[in-house]
Amino acid sequence: RAFNADLPYDRFALEHLAGDVLPDPRLDSKTGVNESVIGSGFWHLGEEVHSPVDIRQDQADRFDNRIDVVTKTFLGLTVSCARCHDHKFDAISTADYYALFGLLEGSAYRQVRFDGWAKNREVAKELARLRDDYQRRLGDTWVGAAPAEPDKKFAAWLGNAKTVIDYGDLPPAQWFPDDVTFGDGPRPAGAVRIVNGKLGFEPAAAAVFDRFWADLKLAPNTAKDSQGLGRAVRAGFSIRTPVVNLEKKKLHYLVRGGGMAFAAVGQSTVIAGPLHGSLILSFPNADEYRWVTHDLSGYVGQKLHVELTADPRTEFAVAMVVQSADAPPAVPFAQPKPKEVPAAKVAMAEIGSLVDDLGKQVMWESRTALALWDGNAVDSPVFVRGNPRTPGAVVPHRSLEAIHGGKPVPHTAGSGRLELAKQWVDPTTNPFFTRVFVNRAWHHLFGRGLVASVDNFGLLGEKPTHPELLDYLATEFAAGGFKLKPLLRRLVLTDAYRMSPTGSASADDADPANLLLHEFRVRRLDGESIRDAMLSVSGRLKANDAGGPGTLIHLTPFLDGRGRPGTGPIDGDGRRSIYLAVRRNFLNPFFLAFDTPIPFSTVGRRQVSNVPAQALILLNDPLVHQQAEVWAKAVLAKPGTTADRLKGMYLTAFGRPIAPDELRECRAFLGKSETDAKAWADLAHTLFNVKEFVFIR
Repeated sequence: RAFNADLPYDRFALEHLAGDVLPDPRLDSKTGVNESVIGSGFWHLGEEVHSPVDIRQDQADRFDNRIDVVTKTFLGLTVSCARCHDHKFDAISTADYYALFGLLEGSAYRQVRFDGWAKNREVAKELARLRDDYQRRLGDTWVGAAPAEPDKKFAAWLGNAKTVIDYGDLPPAQWFPDDVTFGDGPRPAGAVRIVNGKLGFEPAAAAVFDRFWADLKLAPNTAKDSQGLGRAVRAGFSIRTPVVNLEKKKLHYLVRGGGMAFAAVGQSTVIAGPLHGSLILSFPNADEYRWVTHDLSGYVGQKLHVELTADPRTEFAVAMVVQSADAPPAVPFAQPKPKEVPAAKVAMAEIGSLVDDLGKQVMWESRTALALWDGNAVDSPVFVRGNPRTPGAVVPHRSLEAIHGGKPVPHTAGSGRLELAKQWVDPTTNPFFTRVFVNRAWHHLFGRGLVASVDNFGLLGEKPTHPELLDYLATEFAAGGFKLKPLLRRLVLTDAYRMSPTGSASADDADPANLLLHEFRVRRLDGESIRDAMLSVSGRLKANDAGGPGTLIHLTPFLDGRGRPGTGPIDGDGRRSIYLAVRRNFLNPFFLAFDTPIPFSTVGRRQVSNVPAQALILLNDPLVHQQAEVWAKAVLAKPGTTADRLKGMYLTAFGRPIAPDELRECRAFLGKSETDAKAWADLAHTLFNVKEFVFIR
């Protein structure tokens, strides 16, 4: 949708790098979908190990993949080479690498509710205004005991412990709910609270789940979190702490109500079975605050944050999270029971009616998507020789020193990822951003980039064939508002693009690699385009069926193994290849034969081979046979002579008129079977195997 809408590329990159924290998210005008937050989900599409034995090592490997992908994509640099040592050839140090590592440590995984984004936030603002109003009106009618001061035993215990978060003394930069359901900040001690029609007050400052949102639901066919995290619906009901070093053996949660706590050690989420099941702790409902202890003895010395999820049917609240090897002495404040206050009933009824009206405006049902969950700023130590068990000097989180200097990213809240993204997409300070993208556009149109190594603009990358042209296009691209479609239009209208291969021996001798583009390069279509082309000429392609869930690929009997998913229709229900689901252990054989990369990391330039498997798959694949039959039936269904039908087939398949000798050959192939669907299907199958069908001249 972003490419079809010609979203400016700088904004496109911002949404991928930090779409979860943009102050002005891009909302679909028709559906209200938050498009920006969805962009941040790509961070979580890398490989993850099931129940890793060493979580810290696993985190180092996961983050290495993310750093490698994002720096190749947006900077065209192989920053991942500096994981274990300073880059051997480029001005990239291990300090640069671990500065980016720290930026990622401040953000976590979540499933985000992206439907009705603006609508629900408008309701939340009005709800906050009503809450303030009834705080003022009902507060005057309530006479209760003031919150008690913590006793000396608790103060002594807290002095020997480490506070992860205290919502009574919370910096604004550490308020991390995953949605609007916890309000815009902690409820202060003494805030009015209504429970079952009775009036009370909050005995301590806390992050309080607002039960107004208890009826939030997931849309049908929306997956919950995987494995142990799927015990509860977390999207919309959760709040997280900052990242801290676990120095004590146990975490203690001062909570009310029921819910679940997940200690996200190393941000690992693939946790099930005996290895790391203890990272998840469910606790039952209780009407009053109590301490819930989470034993994490096996993870001392590691970094973690805690994600606390409310059971929306309860009065969930969390006041503190503390790490200590010793149990806390007691709840550090008095907890008086709510009571009837007759003078408040009228105000409560009026406000309750207004709250009910607000409920009619809420979008209660939403889909979810992978997204980042921004947290606090984290500075990572350098891993000496890449080993996470040998930490070195701590590096401030920042961009690459050679591009933006060695200063930390300036920011006052959050992880700093948004500020880094703004630095990267600014062509006045980062010369790589526009050049890398313009070069990719050139590569996809001409078959070779002006810089052939599209993912590597460093010293080991290939030198640009036309450096002045690359600079010019990059400058014009930025000046034109980072729009891709005008750039593509400009390139395809050039003489260089509109040429055909000439086979001139003299020109080939002068420019044997065709680096100066004395003629157009003959190019083979990629596997996805070949499949789409077959669907298009057969009339089966649903060209306007954009978006929505992916379609399962068709699994032949040869595609078998552990975790085998369901199989889809042979033709993918006529949908474009981009909408075919991808399972890394059940990849499409048709695509693999035509060099579609295995999706483990970024591949800016595909390998192009010419191997027997390609001819064999065009001869034998069930999809090819099926589409040949569909095409034949469509041809026979149209009125006209045999010559008319053959002319139409050539025009559809090759975009040109049929030659007289081709017409004779096709007639001879059909023989006397000019109305035989099988003969026409065989002819269609033959045309799919003509080189002209899979190559561009």
